[in-house]
Amino acid sequence: YHPYLQYFFLWLRGKARGYEAIPMRNRRILYDAFVSYNSDDLPWVKHQLIPNIEEQRPNYRLCIADRDFLAGRDIVDNIVDGINESRKTVCLLTRRFIRSGWCTLEFKIARHKLFDEGKDVLILVLLEDIPVTQLSRYHRLQKLMSKKTYLVWPDDPGGRVLFWAWLRHAL
Repeated sequence: YHPYLQYFFLWLRGKARGYEAIPMRNRRILYDAFVSYNSDDLPWVKHQLIPNIEEQRPNYRLCIADRDFLAGRDIVDNIVDGINESRKTVCLLTRRFIRSGWCTLEFKIARHKLFDEGKDVLILVLLEDIPVTQLSRYHRLQKLMSKKTYLVWPDDPGGRVLFWAWLRHAL
């Protein structure tokens, strides 16, 4: 059997028997959201996301890799801790995001947390149109997008007020 199928079967059997995950007693929540993005999208994060989410009331605390990761520490440890110390994960989806190995890893860890905790911890934000041909290579992302509501960054500046309201509501 494929390991994911085995894990799914065991998880499903546990749910059917009424088992619940043991709460992480010492889990520290430092952030409202971990932001998963490609480094080429850092200007959008700095000039759009941070001013509209962290600097507007109510203030949310975001985990931004370029700002909050500990220098000299293993990147994978930084990613895992950032996601685990956050209530949600916001994935900023672009063509560069889906081609990036690090972004794919962040998405997989966040998706595992979604699956493991059974809570809606993943927020998908589509920053640009991604052709179906590119998305079809990433069937798990495509499947999740077909089942889950996601936000789309509007080209129209007038629509951005509503975008920020919906993102804040999701957080």
